[in-house]
Amino acid sequence: MQAHRTTKCSAAGHREFTVQLANKAPIPDLQGMLINYFEAAVARGSKFLPGQTIQMGWSVLRVCERKDGTLGVEERVLAPEVDWTESVDRALVDMWLQREVNDSVGLLDEMTFPRQDESALISECAMEADQIVMTRLNKSDTPDGFSGWLLACTEDHDHGERQQIPLLGIAAIKPGLVQMFALPPDTSVLVLYKEKASAPSGTLRIEPHVFRNGEEITPGTGSYLASLQG
Repeated sequence: MQAHRTTKCSAAGHREFTVQLANKAPIPDLQGMLINYFEAAVARGSKFLPGQTIQMGWSVLRVCERKDGTLGVEERVLAPEVDWTESVDRALVDMWLQREVNDSVGLLDEMTFPRQDESALISECAMEADQIVMTRLNKSDTPDGFSGWLLACTEDHDHGERQQIPLLGIAAIKPGLVQMFALPPDTSVLVLYKEKASAPSGTLRIEPHVFRNGEEITPGTGSYLASLQG
């Protein structure tokens, strides 16, 4: 575990936070987003207590008590039942990737984070397929607790009855799809799993293509999404 601590909260009469990363961050100073959030919120007068939850992107974080006297931060475990672990790297990486996907196709201003417990309607074949179509409906046309996402494979066959599965459950099976979850309504994504020259032999890498109004959006040159399509 890598531990990072706030330094400005005690000046406002608040306990400092310890933010833990379970793995080496793939993006430099990734934890800085959360450190800055807590320091800015405390400076504005916010108070945080153990057990309090915070929404960060699509992820739910929970403040916890630490033996060293600081406040820790927990994220949800990728499991159907509610469980927590004192780390934040998955939540931070998810939010960074979701922003990068939206920015790649010029939709950053329309980015719409769902919540982990919201559901998607998904056909069973999609969870095993190497080609998936994701479509996000406008939430005004959907019931509460539904993210708007529909998932199916691309095969021309009877997909069967779709099941409602929490997005957190989908993330446990197909983690690469999480980076698309914050695309706005009225978009769709063709997700291909392909062998790439940069990947070990036999390993499939994700290649997403984003569509709107039936037209594919070409990702910006040098963008994150462009790198996935390369």
